[in-house]
Amino acid sequence: MKSILYATDCSKHDVDILNYAHELCHKLKANLILLHVFSIPPVQFSTIRPRKHLSTHASDEQLNILKDYATKHIKQNEIKTQISFKVKENTSISDGILSSLKEVSPDLLLVGMKDGHTAREIFSGSIAKALLEKVNCPLLIVPNMKNFKNIKKSFMLQTLKKMTFLPYKD
Repeated sequence: MKSILYATDCSKHDVDILNYAHELCHKLKANLILLHVFSIPPVQFSTIRPRKHLSTHASDEQLNILKDYATKHIKQNEIKTQISFKVKENTSISDGILSSLKEVSPDLLLVGMKDGHTAREIFSGSIAKALLEKVNCPLLIVPNMKNFKNIKKSFMLQTLKKMTFLPYKD
């Protein structure tokens, strides 16, 4: 496995999954690509600034937020794998993830499981369901964890190394 794409909303609820993704990449000797999908509210600011300028400024700001999130929650002396950062503007989180998959072609997509801290599904539908129906690479949906420590030689790690996947078909 060469790379794992982890899509995060940069919330405090995703910190343990971030550390899980980081440790998994270390154990599998894979690069970690952190992805954050965001959208600019549909308010017309064209009289103040052009949409392209707002989009560029928002992308830069979201990239800084993503980098700060990773720096804060993965201690510098514990960074064991190469991490790259990607932000994507899209009104649909699942569409943003899917378009990023086409751009970076990771060996595995990792997302966290929605829990009770958000009402996102009411407005945008189930991201995991949309990904399951359309994703073209292996997908790992990680349940929310409390106090992630590390990955030991577990069934999960051994299974990931041995997995074979059928190609995606329309």
